[in-house]
Amino acid sequence: MALEALNVERGETAGRVSARLTLESPKMKRWWLRYLLIGVAAYAIVLFATLPAAVAYPYLQGALRPLALSGLEGSVWSGRAARLSYPPHTVGSVSWSLRPLALLTGELGADLVVDGPFGKARSVGGMRMGGHGFMQDLSGDVSAAAVAPLLQLQGLRPEGRIELDITRLDLDGRIPVHAEGEVIWRQARIALPQPLDLGTFSATFSTDTEGVRAGVRDREGPLVVDAVLSLKSDGSYRVGGRVSAKGDAPPAVHSLLRGAGVRQQGGALPLNITGRLSR
Repeated sequence: MALEALNVERGETAGRVSARLTLESPKMKRWWLRYLLIGVAAYAIVLFATLPAAVAYPYLQGALRPLALSGLEGSVWSGRAARLSYPPHTVGSVSWSLRPLALLTGELGADLVVDGPFGKARSVGGMRMGGHGFMQDLSGDVSAAAVAPLLQLQGLRPEGRIELDITRLDLDGRIPVHAEGEVIWRQARIALPQPLDLGTFSATFSTDTEGVRAGVRDREGPLVVDAVLSLKSDGSYRVGGRVSAKGDAPPAVHSLLRGAGVRQQGGALPLNITGRLSR
């Protein structure tokens, strides 16, 4: 009996030593350290998300440029800004609901709703590491007249409604470096100063190794439009193609094309517009 008790005691001692060696092994230390860091990161995320938006904004202001917010309410997690600006223009109000899990992939993302004089738009948007902005599933119905100042269309006063259906948009400053989706301009008009009805146009965006491309086509109306917009990552762009009047187009459309350089009835206006967007 004494011998059996000694063997049991030796077995228990060996088990404790083995367990202690296992817990103190380098592999186990790395395992515990990994989960400790995950716990600290989760706590930091929750702490950051519950900060009042007005307190957190100064720390995020640089990453959000060129956008600017004012009249902040709520928290980083869920809040609202009474004024969203794209200097020097005021877009409207914006509300957001944070997607905290996106922080684990290096993104600051949120469900966004922008509401202003131009209309209403919804998107999942935010910032990636490096300060690059992005939008996903951007949808909306906005006023062409209100959007025109944002696009710096000198001398043109477009009217009508613009439908947005953009599945992906990546930005480097103000320059789109990746775009997928479609934009439709319905009830298109240009004030000359008398409004001239132009019908409906669409632009389908895609991205390849050369940059962002958009095929612009007419859907209905007095014009035949066949154009391509090419935008490179350095901001340089070119619009090439042709615009012509349909046979039943009203005289005002033919006058518009003659004023742009078309010298014969039924002739086409070649497009070759180049420029560069600023960051």
